Amino acid sequence: MPGENNSEKFVEVKLVEGQTKRGYIKPYVYDVMTGFAVVPNKIEIASDGNYAYYSFHLLEPGYYAFVELAERVTGSTAFRIIPVIAKHGTLFSIDELVVAGTVSNENEILSRIKNVLKDWSITLPQYAQRLEKENTSVLH
Repeated sequence: MPGENNSEKFVEVKLVEGQTKRGYIKPYVYDVMTGFAVVPNKIEIASDGNYAYYSFHLLEPGYYAFVELAERVTGSTAFRIIPVIAKHGTLFSIDELVVAGTVSNENEILSRIKNVLKDWSITLPQYAQRLEKENTSVLH
């Protein structure tokens, strides 16, 4: 069809995180292999009053770190960094690798993200290979 770009691959990710007292969670997405922040072409945020739902549409399959930041009333910031493997139009998050904590300033968060991306650039491809060997249907 004219005007359509069939070469783009869209992967949808849904993350669920409980609301904070301020009711606001700011999501970020990083490409694990390059270390750069990714700007999804579309982010949908909806809330049912108890949870915030994020839907990201990414252009390329790959390894991603989803960072959720929740500002606390005390002034500190809670965070979760969630590893996601996007492959063959399917995605898989690895719960055992999730990094969570609380930090007092933005520099601490950026430092933690940088270290996590460095670690995951090695571990996520290994996880993907192992998952394909164990159960090819998981990633297809």
